[in-house]
Amino acid sequence: MFHYVREETMTHHGYLMMGHLYYNDPGHLLQGMPSYSYALFLLIKTQLPLLLALVLGLSEAIRLRREPGQFFLLMMFVMWIVPFSFVVVKWFRYMLSLMPIVSIVAALGIAKIFSAVSSLSRGRRWLRPLVVPSLVILVFMVPLMTAAKSGPFYSLYLNPLGLGRVGYYFPHDELDDIGLREAIFEVSRQAPQGTLLWGEAPPVFRYYLRRFHREDLYNFSLSEGLTGHANLTVSNPALLRASVRSSGAHTLPAYAIVQKARIYFDNISAVDAIESRQPPVGRILVEGVPAATIYRLDTSRTPVGPNYLRQEAQAHESHILWLGTAVRLDKRNLLGL
Repeated sequence: MFHYVREETMTHHGYLMMGHLYYNDPGHLLQGMPSYSYALFLLIKTQLPLLLALVLGLSEAIRLRREPGQFFLLMMFVMWIVPFSFVVVKWFRYMLSLMPIVSIVAALGIAKIFSAVSSLSRGRRWLRPLVVPSLVILVFMVPLMTAAKSGPFYSLYLNPLGLGRVGYYFPHDELDDIGLREAIFEVSRQAPQGTLLWGEAPPVFRYYLRRFHREDLYNFSLSEGLTGHANLTVSNPALLRASVRSSGAHTLPAYAIVQKARIYFDNISAVDAIESRQPPVGRILVEGVPAATIYRLDTSRTPVGPNYLRQEAQAHESHILWLGTAVRLDKRNLLGL
């Protein structure tokens, strides 16, 4: 626990929410994520029919709070949402433990709706054949159809209360590594031998570089920064030196893949330096959101050795690959690689 509090078990620090980086660890009590984070997630990620049923279920539970069943549901909901909202550390996977209570409360609201409809239709037999199927479609079929339509990127779903701002509220959880495979493929397709490649999620980079038969590309983390020495794992130093000799002047071509879902306090300086000084050469768009952006970096002043690299980001006019090109991910090309 002592190591956890000192952040020694975390490889990255910070959570990007609505364009702002928040600390997400116990060591920053006053700079943590907003207390409304879980409530906002529930508000914009829950389909509207179910959200309405949840509100009705909560009001019914409050009205009947003296009954054991309703009191238990109300207590379980409040005992989760209140303490978790004021804890500094927030991970949205924790909400999985809330979902059973949300589902039961929503079911209570649905039962309330059907009970109200049943009361209104008494003495009006012609009304029931119209209302009941409509409620079934609204409460059950619409959520199923909406969920099916949201595929394959289910995490990007927003109800109308989200105002269509996909990937804006919680990009770390919404985008994750979507588009990274396609970005690595674009670099692998164009990059010459020995190209240096910055990014996050080294295991993912290693997997796809091996899959695309480009193990000659050298990848390391943006969190190590663009200035100073960066540790570089080189499986074949001789090949690296040969790549440097073939490129001339002790330089190698270099690229960076910046993911919206991989912005942390550890790499924000490097990302800002890249985005402010380097034009993008390619983007991977998911539902219109740039999930991954590809940059070509200037390495004209980069001395390269077999075990480390010094990189300095500068404004430049370099050869641009894929300028103005955007790769769009959808159901048609999701499995195309």
